[in-house]
Amino acid sequence: MNIKINLDMLGKEYQALFEVLESNRKEGNITIEEKLELAMLYIELDEEEPALNIYEEILEEYPQNAQAKMWFAHFNLHYRSYLEENIYVSLKLAEEIIKLGDETAAFGYSIKSHGLDELGQTDRRDEQIEALQKSVQLCPHWNFNHEHLAILYDKEGRIVEAIEQYEKAGENYIDDFDPDWGPIKRYFEAVITGRVVGKLHKRDRLRKIEELRKLL
Repeated sequence: MNIKINLDMLGKEYQALFEVLESNRKEGNITIEEKLELAMLYIELDEEEPALNIYEEILEEYPQNAQAKMWFAHFNLHYRSYLEENIYVSLKLAEEIIKLGDETAAFGYSIKSHGLDELGQTDRRDEQIEALQKSVQLCPHWNFNHEHLAILYDKEGRIVEAIEQYEKAGENYIDDFDPDWGPIKRYFEAVITGRVVGKLHKRDRLRKIEELRKLL
């Protein structure tokens, strides 16, 4: 694979990991988990095409792999939603991983809500809300599922419920990434759970709560 990339975009520990994983992949000596880590590192490097190739490679050989389904569905929505067919692929995968229950299902419900939002089908907002309600029931310790539910409640004029969800989201912050986390866990906490966010994000949440309280 002759791709010119700037490894400086990664921390030094992840630069070394990337080189090891890419070497293992070329040699055909790499696990599924390692492939998923490599795909995540490519995303961190703004190299979406190699990440896509890895997800498709895994799913072609192991079509029932839950982790690959989760991240491929997420990838489609964030990087390929310009094609409506890709959104529907993510929605189909979301329904499949919802059946697995627990945290995986919470991820699936969030994907489902996001996918419906990408389709712009406002007449299906009840489905979006229901999906996020189920996500927060399964994973009340996340941040973004509460925040996204708050946004939908706000759009529906359900101000008290919106404030409640914003406040619950604020209870779930953690101070920083654990240095022992690998690239998938770091990405998961930053982008999926939203437990690790910056000061600006925290201030925006508080400002939004104050704005909503003025409407009561």
